[in-house]
Amino acid sequence: MPETPEKDTQAAVIGFYGYSDSGKTTLIERLIGDLRAEELRVAAVKLSEQALSLDQPGKDSDRYAQAGANGVALAGQGETGFRFPERLDLRTILRVLAEVSAPDVILVEGAEEDFVPKVRLGDKALRANTIWTYDGDYDRLMKIIHDIIKKE
Repeated sequence: MPETPEKDTQAAVIGFYGYSDSGKTTLIERLIGDLRAEELRVAAVKLSEQALSLDQPGKDSDRYAQAGANGVALAGQGETGFRFPERLDLRTILRVLAEVSAPDVILVEGAEEDFVPKVRLGDKALRANTIWTYDGDYDRLMKIIHDIIKKE
């Protein structure tokens, strides 16, 4: 029986992993569109080992971060972002997303954590709690996601 996330969130969580250019982002984009068309609330997480920059050097919010703020929020027309001086663990990210956006499902690209049920794309080494290797059967993937949502 695959592990599932502890009840930090009411949202179902499913991860995706594979080599670069294996189609993860394109697949997740399609899933978001189709799940939203079913009137489900969907959130997404992109986990990366590369350095990120969510801000513009020299702007007010960047200056707050450079001054040592433990957290900075950027809010503008139709969008809000948060910046922290360290990488948050996935459980924390999931709790924040659940609290702020109340999703039915959270799709996580690059998931490695054992507690996240995962779909593998391609032949990358199996990770713990991999529930399926995507073989192009999109309808089956949607059924798997719906089953996970129902269990939550």
